[in-house]
Amino acid sequence: MKFRGFGTGLALTATGLALAGTTAAVLGSTADAASAERAGFAGRTVSAAASCSGSSHCYAIDSASPRPRLTAASADIKVDCLSVANTATQFANYEMWVKTNTPKVSFDTWVEIGMTSGTLQGGYRGLLWYWADKRPNNSYYEHYLGKAKVRRTTNVNVTYAGGSKWNVYLGKAYAGTSSSNGVNGLSVDTGAETTTTRTTVNGSSGNFQYKNGAWHPVTPSVYRSSNSKGLWSTYATRGYFWANTGCGGFGAQPEKPAPDTPIPAKRSAAERMLGEIGRSAAARTGERHPQGLSYVRTTRQRAAAATGSRVNSDEAVFVIQLRGNFTAPRHPVAGKSDRPVTGRTLTVVVDAATGQITDWGLAPGAPGASGSSASLGRSIPIG
Repeated sequence: MKFRGFGTGLALTATGLALAGTTAAVLGSTADAASAERAGFAGRTVSAAASCSGSSHCYAIDSASPRPRLTAASADIKVDCLSVANTATQFANYEMWVKTNTPKVSFDTWVEIGMTSGTLQGGYRGLLWYWADKRPNNSYYEHYLGKAKVRRTTNVNVTYAGGSKWNVYLGKAYAGTSSSNGVNGLSVDTGAETTTTRTTVNGSSGNFQYKNGAWHPVTPSVYRSSNSKGLWSTYATRGYFWANTGCGGFGAQPEKPAPDTPIPAKRSAAERMLGEIGRSAAARTGERHPQGLSYVRTTRQRAAAATGSRVNSDEAVFVIQLRGNFTAPRHPVAGKSDRPVTGRTLTVVVDAATGQITDWGLAPGAPGASGSSASLGRSIPIG
């Protein structure tokens, strides 16, 4: 979307440089991108003070907390590179978050959509689009939307749909719905997140805007987490944000995801494969000794509905559940809430035709409690 009738914007600083100027006539234009490129350079030496990790992510974001509260947010995301050196244990994102206004008003409920690279559930290590949400019942769910490509601009949008529901869109196509998640938005952020300094990120958000009656371009309010000193160059004007580490070092795109492997028709072979997927997913969320491993066969839409979501496809899936003490690798935006996302029930949704994980999440209670998917029917235990 384009804006009309706004004037001069504010140009913020990039790491180590002072910038001054005005907003380009069209938000997210090539003029903004060129200014951003002049603000920072590839191949910089990262400060020894930078200390990103799985428990302390590094962030570079632009944000807005409007009054009245927002009911939609949108950005045109373009990523020129997004990778990490160790794709087995680290990840980097470029994304947009909407913090939702719920009874838990400490910024720990949200809806996000973006591009991610590095380690994911199920052995994914490709460059993917995803969306995720955290709700007032402390459940967290993540949904994969398919392969992403660098050097291509794609619109992302989160819109309030009434009834405490938020619709998520990728490239103006419906991606999913987060339910029971507030009646408006407290804030919106866009930018980069990483668990390591050994990363390459060069991403921008053009036409970055929110809606509270009318659409408004975001006035820059840039935040760089204190643990990321020397990692980021950033640039912002009204409705535009750019974050860069440089694209040298680890390649523009990470390795491809694992090839498709359908779930076998034979029950013993299927249960062996589902057990491996479930235990691997548990290990990635910090639980090496999960209990109560079980599964049920259903459709993706029914699996999502059982956890309070809607998704954009309805293929045959297997839903795996496990009990234990799990921690999600993704955090809310630093500076808002640094508490990790934890749960006692891990749910993993696996495409029957490909063997790939399409969705996964954590719920605070045991299977059958609010936020879990035990309502899908009798589950079959896996020994």
